[in-house]
Amino acid sequence: METTEYFLGPIYPGPILPHNVSKNGKNQGAPTEATEIAREFRRRSVLEENRNMDRKDEEIKEEIVDQLVWDSRVDASDVSVRVTKGVVSLEGEVSDYSSLETAEDIARGTRGAMLVENRIILDTGVPRPPDDEIRATVMRTLNELCRLGPQRLNVSVEEGRVALEGNVPTLWVKERAENLCSLISGVSGITNNLVVVPTEDIKDTAVAAAVKNAVERRLGTRAQGVTVHVERGVVTLSGRVSNKREQDAVREVVSATRGVNALQDETEIET
Repeated sequence: METTEYFLGPIYPGPILPHNVSKNGKNQGAPTEATEIAREFRRRSVLEENRNMDRKDEEIKEEIVDQLVWDSRVDASDVSVRVTKGVVSLEGEVSDYSSLETAEDIARGTRGAMLVENRIILDTGVPRPPDDEIRATVMRTLNELCRLGPQRLNVSVEEGRVALEGNVPTLWVKERAENLCSLISGVSGITNNLVVVPTEDIKDTAVAAAVKNAVERRLGTRAQGVTVHVERGVVTLSGRVSNKREQDAVREVVSATRGVNALQDETEIET
C-alpha cells in the first residue's frame, strides 16, 4: 500500500496544537510565530501533495489513452478512462472480449496505476452461442493450435465465461491458449488456471542464461537496461526499456523460453 509522508522540518518535531493550547493543556494566549509558520508549512505541503497527486493522475490517464489510440487491437473511441488517486476506471462498450482484455492489460501495465476497475460492457450485437457450443469451439481450437488435447486440458463454460484447467509445457502455451480463447465468439471472460509443467528439469542458472541471450538477440545493445532474476523457474524482469513495444518483445521471448514457469515483469518504460 502506498504511504505518503509529510516532512515538516526538524525544528517542528511534535504535533501542531491549537494556537492557544500548550502540550500540558493550558491556555497560553496568542500563537507563537513558530507555531504559525509550522501550520502554514503543513498547509502548503498538503496542497502541494494534492497538486502532485492530481498531476500524476492526469499523466496516468494520458499515457493509457495514448496507448489505447496506438494499439490497433482496441478502438480507443469505445473506451473512456478516469483516474482517481491511482485507481483507473475503464468504461464503455466493445464488441469482442479481446478488446475488453486489451484495454485492461494496457491500464494494468501503466506505471502508477494502483488498481484497475474494468466496467467495460461486452456487446457483440449477436446472440451468444450456448455454453456447450463455446466449449466445443475452445477444445477444438486449443487442440489444433496449441496441441492441447482432452488428456491435458479441462474446459468448462458458464454464461460465456471460460475456465481452463490442466498442465502445459511452457508459459508461452499457457498465454497463447488464453489469447486464442479471447478471440472465440461468445466468450465473455477467461479464468486461466493452466499450470506450467516443464517436460525437463532445467536449473535456474540455465534458464537465466537462456532468457538473457534471448533478450539480447531481440533488443541488441538496449538489453543492457534489463535485469533478469530466476528462482524456481519464476523469472523476474526489472530495469528500463525504451517503449511499450520493447517491453512486449521482452515478455514474448521470456514466455517462449523453456524452463520458465511464470513471469513477473517489473520493467519500466523510460520517460
